[in-house]
Amino acid sequence: VRQFISTYNRVKDLRGDELLWGDEIEYGVFALDHAGHKIRLSLRAKDIMDELNQKEKMSTQMVEGCNWVPEYGS
Repeated sequence: VRQFISTYNRVKDLRGDELLWGDEIEYGVFALDHAGHKIRLSLRAKDIMDELNQKEKMSTQMVEGCNWVPEYGS
């Protein structure tokens, strides 16, 4: 969490920056339980990735898009 916050604070004001070939974004999908004050790993990552890849295929605004894949070994 500290690494994410540090990176966010460093890049939050960037505008128009593009991801290039080989650039990647690390992400995690979590479920927040506000009442129980717990954070749990969500098991919806596959569904979310499938939806994101489908949206990439349907986008006509971009010449190139993203390929959403799990981290190797995950």
